[in-house]
Amino acid sequence: MVCLEIHLILLKIKALDKVKNKEANRIYFLDAMRGIAALMVVYFHYSTNFLKHYPEYSGANESLIKFKYGGAGVELFFIISGFVILMTLERSKKLKDFVVSRISRLYPPYWFALIFTSISLLILPITHADPLSLAQKLANILMFHTWFGIPNIDGVYWTLGLELVFYTLMALLFVYKLHNKLGSVVFWIFNVLFLIQFTLKFFPEVEKLFPYSMLKVMVDQFSLRGYGSLFMAGMLFYSGYKNKFTLGTHVMIFICWVQYVVLNYQLLPEHCIISPLFFVLFYLCTTNYAFILNSKVLLFFGAISYSLYLIHAYFGYGMLRVLNSAGISGYPAIGIVFGTVVLASWIMNKFVEVPMSKSLKQLILKWFPN
Repeated sequence: MVCLEIHLILLKIKALDKVKNKEANRIYFLDAMRGIAALMVVYFHYSTNFLKHYPEYSGANESLIKFKYGGAGVELFFIISGFVILMTLERSKKLKDFVVSRISRLYPPYWFALIFTSISLLILPITHADPLSLAQKLANILMFHTWFGIPNIDGVYWTLGLELVFYTLMALLFVYKLHNKLGSVVFWIFNVLFLIQFTLKFFPEVEKLFPYSMLKVMVDQFSLRGYGSLFMAGMLFYSGYKNKFTLGTHVMIFICWVQYVVLNYQLLPEHCIISPLFFVLFYLCTTNYAFILNSKVLLFFGAISYSLYLIHAYFGYGMLRVLNSAGISGYPAIGIVFGTVVLASWIMNKFVEVPMSKSLKQLILKWFPN
């Protein structure tokens, strides 16, 4: 009898260790993938995109390897977002928990980045940026300005508007307790969004039905601009990770990838070519092969990825122009700018992103306790 009890205790301990290990893997492989996505986007902007905006420096940067696939890191962020949001909703007891967690996570670093980028635009030679009126700049503060066709202070912020649309949709599903019904409800809602985007893309005459251009912008935004399938794939990966991958899960994930390619191949063929690697990577990490991303470097960049994403672009372009004009180009210039931005992102993460997010969350809960 005593032996049986000891055996049962050991089994319980083993089961708890398994759960803890799985949770630890979840955190680390997501952070590692954020790090991969951030590094891809940054290098793409500092090489391919910089020379696209400022072709006069092409001769001085002939040695650079143009990584045209790097922009696809944004798509990896969208898959990660789908995974994380479904996980966050399942941990939320009520809608306020989810809303507060998202507001406190997104806005403080974003507000700081708006100031940082605005200063960069004033003091650095960033000539390709569209001039914005004061009203447009103020509209950026709320983050959902792109829903109404208002330009971003920094071009890379376009993804944040889509994130907010996705959060809003998932919050509505959470209210009606539908967020967990991936196969019977959520997947089909995202199929409707796909059909809307498919119609807008391949039947342009439909646009004539819109009485004014703003309506088209809103329809485009609220149907997630052709990226809804990636958010959906992330949720399916979370479902497979938490429970198990069924035949239906595999089929739906494959359909998500096909939908993404159909909508984006013509405009972004490089992204579509590299996207299967993201799906394979996610599948491996969610099926007990997370150790392939066991890298402290990736974890570091994953930890600062949001801050890095927010401040790297326009500031980096301006600094690269300054260095190129001073005779420093190619990889030395990128190395100097990258090192500066990483340091700034680490400082921002440590002294703005983490503490201010906690403070805002506490403030909201204090103001709205119920």
